[in-house]
Amino acid sequence: MSRFLNWIRSNQIELLAGLLCFSIFIVFEVYQQLYYTRNYTESGGEGITFFTVLNAHLLRWSIWVLLSLILVFYVTKNPLKRGEMSSIQLLKYLVVIIGVLFLNLMAITGISLTSGEMAAGWPAFQELFIYFFFHKIPLYFIMLAALTVVIHYFQNRDELELVIGEVGELRRSNAQLNEELRNSAVRDESFVLQVKTGTRTKLVPVEEIIWIEADDYCVRIHDKNNQTHTLRSSMKALDEKLEFYGFLRVHRKAIVNMNFVTEFVQNGRTELILRNGSVVPVAQSRLSSLKSALQTI
Repeated sequence: MSRFLNWIRSNQIELLAGLLCFSIFIVFEVYQQLYYTRNYTESGGEGITFFTVLNAHLLRWSIWVLLSLILVFYVTKNPLKRGEMSSIQLLKYLVVIIGVLFLNLMAITGISLTSGEMAAGWPAFQELFIYFFFHKIPLYFIMLAALTVVIHYFQNRDELELVIGEVGELRRSNAQLNEELRNSAVRDESFVLQVKTGTRTKLVPVEEIIWIEADDYCVRIHDKNNQTHTLRSSMKALDEKLEFYGFLRVHRKAIVNMNFVTEFVQNGRTELILRNGSVVPVAQSRLSSLKSALQTI
């Protein structure tokens, strides 16, 4: 209940705007029927006032609102997601809307008969049902379709706000961690990378890593024991994490531990030769930063 009340408070402007439009629509429909009754009936609408017609319309629209809760429940439990919609899902939506429309027509026809608007009986029920069918179906269908769209709008907006909030929190957290690392003068020599294999997690100390290469959506870590470990991570994330531990990204597909560099070759191709014999290409865009790093070794 508290969650529902919080949702109402957070969307009160949209709800008030919708209620205002709904009220204006009902008043317009009342005046429309009052005009037709006074100008196109034999009685001339004698004894019929605005409030007489309003009471009848309020009852019918109250029934519409109550039965629309069936559609609301169905839509909230079976939302349509972009890129995942199918003809079967759309057909189910159409069946639910038609079912609600049919129940609506049955209800307002029965109430109109019991209220004394027409003589009771099956012929009168048929006549009044057909009248409401052609007079109300287009309007009710449009209103139910609009209600479906509105529900999806609120659902998607809430999900988007949640994702934006999580992304914002993640960015703030990352910015804070990066700032702490940049301001830290002491390197943590015990820093490790956690490599998960099934139910096990292997800890690989960074000082044992010779170089890292990109491998599709993962990275391959080569250590000084000639072992290779696969880690699901991005090169960018590892570059930002390891730059404080003597690592340098020399290519879009390679990050090297500068402590394991034995040769720097420029002979048509620029390459680094590492202690384990690995040959790592160097991109021209990384050459300047590499030369700066080599001068500090």
